[in-house]
Amino acid sequence: MRTALISPFLTTLKEYIRIGFKHTPKPQDWDFYSVATSVNKPGAIKGKYPKLKINYKKIILSMGAVAAPKNAK
Repeated sequence: MRTALISPFLTTLKEYIRIGFKHTPKPQDWDFYSVATSVNKPGAIKGKYPKLKINYKKIILSMGAVAAPKNAK
């Protein structure tokens, strides 16, 4: 049920999380969407079955190392 709850939400943000999880270490056969789902299932869902809800304050939309911008002002 956790996957069924989080998947439609993340699907609407697919283009955003594609960039946000681009540099995240992951198993070889996983893509950005699998990582985003895996990261968000344990922390971004609250309640007890069957009354589960998304905790929007705990959604993670990006992760990983990103180089600092050059010549930032």
